[in-house]
Amino acid sequence: MVGTIGAARALVALAAGLTLAAAAVVPPLSAQSATTSAPATAVPSTNAFIAAAATGDLFEIETSKLAMERVGDPATKTFARKLVQEHTASTDELKTLVRAATLEVSLPTTLEGEPARKLEQLRGLSGPAFATAYAQMQEEALKQTVTLFESYATSGELPVLKDWAGRSLPALRQNMRTADSLTR
Repeated sequence: MVGTIGAARALVALAAGLTLAAAAVVPPLSAQSATTSAPATAVPSTNAFIAAAATGDLFEIETSKLAMERVGDPATKTFARKLVQEHTASTDELKTLVRAATLEVSLPTTLEGEPARKLEQLRGLSGPAFATAYAQMQEEALKQTVTLFESYATSGELPVLKDWAGRSLPALRQNMRTADSLTR
């Protein structure tokens, strides 16, 4: 159980947008940069995937709600609103899939560790500094989430979650491209 929790925490941190430097301390993922075309990362266990996906959703929701309050740029505000809607729906679907598969796993309801620190960092910013940090965090978080979902969709353990991960990828990739455009 402790090993699964440790692996889940490592993947959760990555899905929530750790910097590449922080990712280097996670041994299974240290060899891959989010910007390279290195081979796919090690496939997470089902419980680790669920925890990482749910934490990623929570991070996107919380940071995007904050962005909706603080940014004036219409494109960023629209993007933030879209992320809140999509990741709320994603969390609801994940909860349904977990219940249907009768898995004994609880989805996180609060951010911990690095994701919580990133959210607090955003709370301390305003104006252009906030907008820049928000866009960069979203881009990095979405890169990590796409990597996670690609890995699970290809080689995950539970077919229903593999299918969900695969169906989620087009929207995640589009959001990653949008976040990238906001950082330019």
